[in-house]
Amino acid sequence: MKNPRFPLLSSLSKFWRIVGWLVTVLGLIIMVLFLMFGLMEGHLRQQELLGVMVGGILFIVGLGQVALGEIVGVFFAIESNTRRTADLLAAESQEPPPAGD
Repeated sequence: MKNPRFPLLSSLSKFWRIVGWLVTVLGLIIMVLFLMFGLMEGHLRQQELLGVMVGGILFIVGLGQVALGEIVGVFFAIESNTRRTADLLAAESQEPPPAGD
């Protein structure tokens, strides 16, 4: 979500999401590759186990980055809805009261 009031934060949010998805996919690829290498040999050696753990950590860190970027988008939506509600309430309070019978 692009917010003209906060252009730097909007760009950072997009950056966090892109980097987060890249790290998530990289972690998943590393986990699968090291798991496949270990299973081809019939057992997981220390190197393969370490590779699976590193891939898992990258996967979790990447999802955290994506979530951080999404949280910024949620804050933008809250700010937009709050501003719109305040504008509607201000316009409503400026209308003349309805004429009574």
